[in-house]
Amino acid sequence: MPDMPERARNMLEQMIQQDELAPIKRALTSLGESCRRIIWEREYYGYSLEEISHRLGFSSVKSVSSKKANCLKRLRALLSERKKT
Repeated sequence: MPDMPERARNMLEQMIQQDELAPIKRALTSLGESCRRIIWEREYYGYSLEEISHRLGFSSVKSVSSKKANCLKRLRALLSERKKT
């Protein structure tokens, strides 16, 4: 890509990034609202588990942590299945 103009290189990088994120977005959608919100708020927005607990109405940080672990496990399984196809 060294001969490519900067603007074109940036556009290409954005397209590659979007293409890589597409399967993750589809898998997140299939997880359901609760999982999607927990993962999104933790990984994208950087909220602490305590903040997520308050924002989403969980009874404790431990319950958010447990739910997040289960959601991530399901997300990994979905992404693994999609790679195989």
